[in-house]
Amino acid sequence: MPSSKRQYKIKLKAISILDGFFIYGTFKERSLKRNKRMEKWAFMGLILGAMTVNAQVLDHYQWKNRLLFLVADRTDDPSLQRQLAAFENHAVALKERDLMVFLMDRKKVFHKNGEMSTLDTSTTYHSLGLPLDFIGLVLVGKDGGVKYRADFPVPPNEIFDRIDAMPMRRAEMKNN
Repeated sequence: MPSSKRQYKIKLKAISILDGFFIYGTFKERSLKRNKRMEKWAFMGLILGAMTVNAQVLDHYQWKNRLLFLVADRTDDPSLQRQLAAFENHAVALKERDLMVFLMDRKKVFHKNGEMSTLDTSTTYHSLGLPLDFIGLVLVGKDGGVKYRADFPVPPNEIFDRIDAMPMRRAEMKNN
């Protein structure tokens, strides 16, 4: 390209920070004059990049883990805590099925050990198709699809039976 043409370089970077995802962009100009049209495209790229990161919030786990979300208004909700306690004696079964347990209230997502997750709550609610007043559990398969949704309480063996009936899990059991 001739050196008289303005050239821009746009970089989009996603940084995962406890409460969610933040996008920042930089663009460099090789000429001294500013091109307003190119700045608009750079801004649109930042917006689209942010939407893509939010849409892919659960993709980190896809094909690696099954996810079980225990959802209530507060993570100290008694029904959520009883459901969590029901899974405490099933560490081997959870590991065999590559099942990760998350606790989710309306503001935050936590791992079952109480550590805050990097998952964004509103995006996760949207990805799972949950209304804000949902209280119960949601099972997500390794393919990222919602496989089961139910109100508390659900016996752990019911969850394990549902997972064991999945074609991918049957193939895993056959190969092991």
